[in-house]
Amino acid sequence: MKNFNETEMTPEFLAKIKECAGAEELVKLAADNNVELSLADAEKYLSKGAVALGDDELGKVAGGARYRF
Repeated sequence: MKNFNETEMTPEFLAKIKECAGAEELVKLAADNNVELSLADAEKYLSKGAVALGDDELGKVAGGARYRF
């Protein structure tokens, strides 16, 4: 069983994490994907809003647009 490490997760798995309604659901998702995660760690993970943004989401918040006046 793998440890829960966000940097090693696929974009598909991260998308599934975002759909979890709570820590219990996240623990079940992790277990179903052969990833070890305790309920306490799942609660901690969700409480800090640790879900990484994908490229599309980052593009929406990154700014960088130039406006000419």
